[in-house]
This record gives sequence, structure tokens and C-alpha cells, in this order.
Amino acid sequence: TGLENGMTIITPYWLETLKYIVSECLGRAAVPLFFLFSSVLFHSRDIRYSENIKKKFRTLFVPYVMCISIYIYILVFYIAQSIPAISPYFSNSDNTIRTWTWLEWIDAYIGKIADNQPFCVPLWFIRDLMILNIMGHIPQRIIGCIPKISLVIITAIWLWNLQTTVIDVQALVFWNIGILIVKYNFHMKSIDKISWKLVICIPILIILDWCCKYNIIHQFSILVYMLFIVKASDGIVKSKYKQILIYLMQYSLFIY
Repeated sequence: TGLENGMTIITPYWLETLKYIVSECLGRAAVPLFFLFSSVLFHSRDIRYSENIKKKFRTLFVPYVMCISIYIYILVFYIAQSIPAISPYFSNSDNTIRTWTWLEWIDAYIGKIADNQPFCVPLWFIRDLMILNIMGHIPQRIIGCIPKISLVIITAIWLWNLQTTVIDVQALVFWNIGILIVKYNFHMKSIDKISWKLVICIPILIILDWCCKYNIIHQFSILVYMLFIVKASDGIVKSKYKQILIYLMQYSLFIY
């Protein structure tokens, strides 16, 4: 189709299957694990609210604003839309930043007014992490009062994939699970005791997930993928590839 309406790409069935397995199955464990570990690290240490906010302002807010600003102004859209020869490639009405109102400019950074994501979409999880840090220890106090009820509610929210307007459901659920892990002093090493027979479940869940496309199966499968990744990480850390991974880590996204 025309440049204004985007391009239609037909991919073979095997490639669609592989893409689903990588991105929608095993890959879906990445964000939940990120918020889970972030929560455990936050709630397992005694730090003043003001001190934490100052640190997060430097390590999260400043890079977040800079990345979005560079993305809008320099790398792609503003300059690209100013050059007639290539402007048709950037003519999507949602991204025509030269005609934005002040509200759309604000939403490009917040992503909560007209859209549910910032202009640089991959940074949504940093935005949600900042929101959770601003909330401080309020969720911890609430869950501390009703831990069992909280677990039931959290599980229901996750399995039925109930969405919230302020924070993504992945961030909300696994941040709160991190609180429960700290409260009950659960150690990740306990997962190492799980039998490797768990691996047998992976292809079964992937097949069910791919064939059924049923929400509860998909959400439950992600929990199993998370357990598998945590368990596999112990073997990777103890392997000869540890130093290679440590070397590559410095080239990852700054938040990691």
C-alpha cells in the first residue's frame, strides 16, 4: 500500500510461529521479572523516601526525558518531517509532531492523556517504574495488612489480565509480588530446588498457548517461563560464559 497508510508484509507461517514463541512466550517473562527484581531490591533495603526520589530522578527521570527528547527532535521525526524527500515516510497522523498541540507534547512524555504509552514506546516500563517509586512504601503497608487477600487479588488481576489506567498490569502485579517475597523472606535460590522436569512443561505450554490463544493459559504460562528463566540463570552464572555476559551487559539499555 501507499507510504501514508504503511506497508503490508506477508510472512510465512513458520516465521510467524517462531516470532510468537520468542516474543509472546519466553520473551513475555522479561518485563514481569524486571518489575519483580526492582520491587525486591526496593523493599529489601531501608532507604529514606527523599533519598530514593533523588536517586531515581538522576538514574530514571533524566535519562527518560533525554531519550524521548532526542528521539522526537533529532534522530527521527522532527528533522525527518522537515525534509520533503523523506517526509512521506513519517506522515502517520499520530506522529506528525510539527502540528502537535501543547497537550500532545505533554502526552509524548507522560503517555497517559490520549495514549497509554510515551512517544518512545519501549520506555513505558521506565515511566511505570518511576510511578511505583513515587508511591513509595504505600503498597507495602497495604499488602502488609492483608497479605493473603492481596495475593488472591493480585493472582486474579494477572490471570484475567485486568488492565489499569495508571500502571500497566505487569508492573502492578509483579511489583506487589516482590513485596510479598520480601515480607515472607523468600529466596530466589529456592527456585534452584525445582526439578528440571519443569522444562517438559515449556513446549506443552507453548503449544497450548499457540493453539488456544486463551488468556488464562497465556498468563499462567508466563509464570512458568519466569520460573524457568530464574532457574536457568543459576547455571548460566556458574558457567564459563559468565564473563562474556558481564562484558555484554555494559552495552545494554541504561536501566539494566
